[in-house]
Order: sequence, then C-alpha cells, then structure tokens
Amino acid sequence: MLLAVCNLLRNGDRRGLALGTASLAMMLAPQLGHSQSPADSEFFETRIRPVLVRQCYACHSSAIESPKGGLRLDSRAAIRRGGESGPAVVPGKPAESLLLDALRHESFEMPPGKQLPASTIADFQYWIEHGAVDPRDQPPTAEQASAASWQAEFRERSEWWSLQPRRQAHPTRAVDGFVVERLQRENLQLAPAANASVLLRRLCFVLTGLPPTEEQVAQFLEADRRDSKQAYRQLVDALLASPAFGERMARHWMDVVRYTDTYGYEWDISAKGSWEYRDYLTRAFNADVPFDQLVREQIAGDLLPQPRIDEQRKLNESLIGPMFYHFGEHRHGSSLAFNGIHQEMIHNKIDAFSKAFLGMTVACARCHDHKLDAISQADYYALAGVLMTPRWATRPIDAEDKHDVVARELRRLRGEIRRELGVVWQCQFDPADPGTVTPLVSPATLRAWAERQAEQLKSSAEYSPGWLLASLAASPGKAKAAGAPESPGDTPSDVTQAWQTLGERLAADLRGVFHFVKAPRRSDRAHDIGSYFDFEPRICERLMQDKKQCLTSATLWRNNGWGVPCASMSLGALASRSWRAPDSYKVC
Repeated sequence: MLLAVCNLLRNGDRRGLALGTASLAMMLAPQLGHSQSPADSEFFETRIRPVLVRQCYACHSSAIESPKGGLRLDSRAAIRRGGESGPAVVPGKPAESLLLDALRHESFEMPPGKQLPASTIADFQYWIEHGAVDPRDQPPTAEQASAASWQAEFRERSEWWSLQPRRQAHPTRAVDGFVVERLQRENLQLAPAANASVLLRRLCFVLTGLPPTEEQVAQFLEADRRDSKQAYRQLVDALLASPAFGERMARHWMDVVRYTDTYGYEWDISAKGSWEYRDYLTRAFNADVPFDQLVREQIAGDLLPQPRIDEQRKLNESLIGPMFYHFGEHRHGSSLAFNGIHQEMIHNKIDAFSKAFLGMTVACARCHDHKLDAISQADYYALAGVLMTPRWATRPIDAEDKHDVVARELRRLRGEIRRELGVVWQCQFDPADPGTVTPLVSPATLRAWAERQAEQLKSSAEYSPGWLLASLAASPGKAKAAGAPESPGDTPSDVTQAWQTLGERLAADLRGVFHFVKAPRRSDRAHDIGSYFDFEPRICERLMQDKKQCLTSATLWRNNGWGVPCASMSLGALASRSWRAPDSYKVC
C-alpha cells in the first residue's frame, strides 16, 4: 500500500491519492488504536495482571494441564482467543467480552461463588474500552504461571491479621469493653452476673474439670453472702493453685499434640516414657510456666543452653519436652515399604507441629502449594527436611547433680578395686624369672602396636560420618557433619522467634475457647482470617497483654514479649463480666 501511494504521488493522481491515503488509514487504524502507551501498559500491570494472576491463573493458565472451559488467560493471544464459549476479551467492545460478563456474574461466574469488588470490575471495563492493551507477547511456561500465581496469592495471604506483629492493646480496656461495644450497636446491655451456685459450678468445671464438693459449696456460698467480689477472687486463686488445674490444662494440650500411651496400628506397642510427658505438662501448667518456654522445650528442649530444672525432683524438665515428636502412629512393614512408612510418620509430625504451634495446616501443602494459607510446597519440604535430620537417642532426664553422692561413692569404690587388682597382678609373676616379664615390655612389641594403631587412625578419618542438611532444595546442598554449629536455625530461639506472632495468638485463642462456657462458633471464614475460631481479634490481643487485674498473687505477671504464663492469661477472661453472665437472660 505504501508503494502504491508513492506511485500516485509521482503521477500526480490526486483522486487516487485520496483513496490510497484513506485505505492506508483504514489499515493502520486498528494498530494505532491498540498502540501500547506507557500509561496503558502501567494500567495493565498494576490493575489487571495482578487480578488475573491471583484470581484466574489457578484454573485458566498453563499452570494446569487442562484449563477449565478450554480458556487460558495468561497471554494476549489466549485471552482474545477465548475458550469453548468464545472470545474472552474483544478490544474496545465490553458488551462482547465474555470475561467482563463472567466478572459481573451474569451468565458466567468468575471467580465462582465470590464476586470481585465493583472497583475491580470497573477497572476491567475501562481496560477493555480502551483497547485491552496487553504486553504479554509469549505465554508463560507451566512453572512460570504456577510461580506467578503463588507469589501473588502469597502476598495477599501474608496480609492477614493473624500474621501481623502484635499490636499494643489498650492498657485499661478489659475484655468486657469489646463485648459492650458490640452490644451497644445492637441497643443491648450486658447481662448481670449469674448467681453464686452457677459461678461456683462453672469455675470448678472450667478450671479443674471436676464438680464442686459439698464443702466447697458451703464455704463459697457463705463467703459470697459476706463479700461476693472477695469470695470470687479467693475461689479463682484456690482453683488455679489446685493440682487439678494443671491436669485439666494438660488434658487440652495432650489432645492438641495427639498424646497416646501406645503407637497404634496392628501391634499397638506401648509408647515408653509417654507418662513422663503427661506429668511434665501437668507440672508445667501448675507451675505457670510461660507459654514461650513451654514451646521452646517441646520444639528443641534438648538444645536449650539453660534447661529448666525441677529442683524438688531433680529433673531436667526441658529434656522431656521433645517427647512431643515421638507420639503418633508408628507402623511396620517390609524393607520395601519402609521409606513410605517413614514419610507418613514425618507427615504426621508436620501436621501436629503446625497445628499445635502455628494454628495452621502445613500438612496440606504436601502435594501442592496450600490452597488457603500462606504456605508453599517448598515450606512443607523444608520442614520435612528438618524433621528427617535428627536421630533418636535415649537421654537421662535426671539433673546433673542428682546422683553426685552416689557418683562420688562409685569413684571411691573404683579406686579401691583398682588397688586390690594391683596387688593381685603383682602376685602373678615370680620376680626371679625375668624371662616371663621381658616379652611383655619389649620395645619392638610396643612399636608394632603403636604403628598398627596409627594406620587405623589414619584410615578412619576418610570415613567420618556426615548428614545431609538440604533436601529438595533449589540449589544442591552440601554434606555436613552431624551437629555442625554453623548451620542456621540450630537454636530454639531461632525457631520460636520465627513463629512468635502465630504462637502467642494461638495461645490467646485457646485460652478463650477453653474458658468461655460456650466456645466461639466455628468460623466459616476460618481460613480467610488464618484462625481456627471466629474469635474477636482484639480480644485475643487483650488476652495476650492482660495483667492479672489484682485477682491473684500466686505468680507475678511477666509482660515481656509473649512469655505469658498460662494461668495468668486465663484470668483476663475469668475476671470479665461477660464470662460471669448467666447461660440465658431474658430481655424485657
């Protein structure tokens, strides 16, 4: 066409020149209309592509083998070609673009079941009206599409409230403040406290799991008639100081960590030492051990530089904590099935570990990136590598100085035995017969023995034991000697610091669930907020920071970081009027 226009100019044909110019303009019009200005490209990259990647790539990209409806949205050609129903995007024609129709949930629904915000749909309409500029010339590979989809999803999930650093709660606002705030919006008032009998029964069952005795009933009712507030405080103090409180709280935690006295499966072998872990939990809750200390001990109690020692029983409590890993089903089978059985055991440990200490289901990422939480498949196998590395060992849990007296006596007896044996050996040889003694101390004999030992020592260095610290990593890992001190993440502080935010929120969540008469309802939005229960986030923040509110002097409050004593955290809920409300209350 350009050559024809040039010929018309050369020949002076004005009419033909006009027709040629008009034809050229018609040819170039579509291209000029779809030219990619920097502003158009920026609009696509900031407003359109992120939505496609986050909301659509999981079902409509090269990341999956068979895109739904034959529709792919990961390149310019694919999105304009469309799928089985026709073109998804027609530049300049929103009414003919099926993608916009689906976003509005008119004849199709994308994403299914949850419509995007109106502002996002308006962005797509604007984009299509202005030519649907799309700089994606080449479709991504399956790996690229999958990685892009996950990165966008991960960024969004990382913004959930439960994954954010803990905010400072209002220092004077109790749990009731949040309840009253909601009641006022509904024109309701907080119900009065239940009667003394109901409160006594409720406290006893919640804190100890046992009904009140006749003596407790009589004493509390008498004290309540004199001073109800003082009676309530004293009852809470007494129940928290009761050994039954630790047993009650330990029972909840044993459910979390899948405690069992046997390993299950066909042989149902006894889990040796499991009772030590049960008693360890009971002692920890009764001693009001801070939650972060309890977590450190169970994750890596054998690595703590300063273990927690029970001075009364002379026990190294921290060494009992890692028994947590040893629970769960232990199967058996042939050597061919061993690897599969071992992987299932590791999977069980990952599941229990993540639910107990993170309140999240990391085990769901075994075969793919997590469908709901901010956990990738790489995270799963990184944790699997950590749990596959340790080797089981038997360690004495007695404190180092427990057997000092016995050890000193044994050393004394050993010295006496050696002296007696020396006398016996001296009597074995006749001093008048030097031929018997000479071969035993011959220099040649000693030299031969030393040379043989030296050769063995030289060769043994070539076969020093090693252990792989990296598996399924992006870059090949190097073999490291077991226990290499330079390996990152070897200390319990590295582990607990990484999960501090989730751990403290989970602790507050559990206290709320355990201590309220009716647990918060199971949330349909649980995975949307990263929490198992639809528990008011601000109440969790308050329970984590809440002081004892002068209810007890049994244990001093330690408000540094997230070292919240378990009994102390309970008091924030027990002191509230909401907790003391009756089971039912009629509003006139």
